[in-house]
Amino acid sequence: MAERRIGIIMNGVTGRMGTNQHLIRSIAAIRADGGVRLANGDRLMPDPILVGRNREKLEALARANGVERFSTDLDACLRDPKDEVFFDAATTQLRAGLLRKAIAA
Repeated sequence: MAERRIGIIMNGVTGRMGTNQHLIRSIAAIRADGGVRLANGDRLMPDPILVGRNREKLEALARANGVERFSTDLDACLRDPKDEVFFDAATTQLRAGLLRKAIAA
């Protein structure tokens, strides 16, 4: 049984929905549970990087939830091949442009 890491860019996660629903109740809970068990017995472990505009908020949120990585540089995160999934919890009006940017990366 192997553990497989999956890098997740969590953009805009300092907002209420991003923090409570998506980080704390979903990703952090899955991590605390030891990941998601796959049919072959392996475990898929989310490895999030928290992304936003305010470094201090990101650092505090990461520390409070056992997340090691955070950044204010979305473009650099999108270029990193070890982060395969882009999740956006930022303002709805910005979402289409952010998704186009993520797809292009």
